[in-house]
Amino acid sequence: MEELFGRQFQSPDEARAAIDAVAQPLGYNFVKHRVRPNSITFRCSKGRVYKAQRDANVPAAKRRETSSQMTGCPYRLVVGRQHVLAPWIIRRTRGEKSTEHNHPDFPSSAHSRYRNKALEKKMDKVMSYYELGLRPLQILGQLQSEHEDDPELQGLTRHDIYNAIRKHRQQEELDKSTEQE
Repeated sequence: MEELFGRQFQSPDEARAAIDAVAQPLGYNFVKHRVRPNSITFRCSKGRVYKAQRDANVPAAKRRETSSQMTGCPYRLVVGRQHVLAPWIIRRTRGEKSTEHNHPDFPSSAHSRYRNKALEKKMDKVMSYYELGLRPLQILGQLQSEHEDDPELQGLTRHDIYNAIRKHRQQEELDKSTEQE
């Protein structure tokens, strides 16, 4: 991550793409934490603390077992600029604790954002299999057998396929309804 600090970009989107390009192979993911006109703070995707939604009135035997990947990771990056015409620069935050992750790195397939990006590249193939009548688990098997050497696709689940198909169909319906108006 050190190579990112001090680099200049024309837009925050370019900076985000650079952050993702460095973070994904290292096994990290970042989400927007705070957005201001001249700065955007990104935090590690594991950076919140899990808050249990337990109801004290429910007996312990009937409570649902819950877990979370949230570790309260303090790592932060800031993409900011001094004024409107200045370039966007990536820098560290000012806290001492925010310079290191408090968890091990994960494979990029552990982050749904990276799995969805990998799946978007293969969406035409996924939809063609779906239209042939294959179910999400069968589509997943086909994709993984065709692309055995692609580590991004090896982490996919049938739920990822199902959600991608559902999102694609919803977008198609939305496009049809806007064309009719």
